[in-house]
Amino acid sequence: MALPCHVQLCDEGLVGEDDGDSAWYVTHMNLIVAGSLIQAKILDESYYGGRTLRLLRDDVGLDHEIAKTLLLRIYKRLANPCEVSEAFFDLEKFITELFYRPAAERLIRRIRSAPQFSAAQS
Repeated sequence: MALPCHVQLCDEGLVGEDDGDSAWYVTHMNLIVAGSLIQAKILDESYYGGRTLRLLRDDVGLDHEIAKTLLLRIYKRLANPCEVSEAFFDLEKFITELFYRPAAERLIRRIRSAPQFSAAQS
C-alpha cells in the first residue's frame, strides 16, 4: 500500500544581512501525507554550503532526527532554482530507499498510525 504525499517548497530568498561571512537563504517546506502536515524551514548558507532544518510542525509525531533526515533528503531531491515548486510522489517508496528495512518499516507504521491517516482510510 502506497503513502501518497504532496510536497510544497517556497523559496523566501536571502534572510538577514549578507555580512561577507555568511548569507542564509530560507526555503519553507510543507509535506502532507494522509492529512498530516509536517512543516519545516530549510536554511542554506551560501558561502560554505551549510544546510540546516528547523522543524516547525509535525502532526505525525516523528522522531526529530528521523524527520530531519527525511525532509532534508526530500529537499535535496526536489530543490531547484524556482521560487515555488511542488511534487506528488509515493513516500513509502522514498522511505524504503532512504532507511534500512527495519527503520523504514517502523517509520511507515508510525505514519499509518497517525489519527489523520486512519480517518482518511475510513
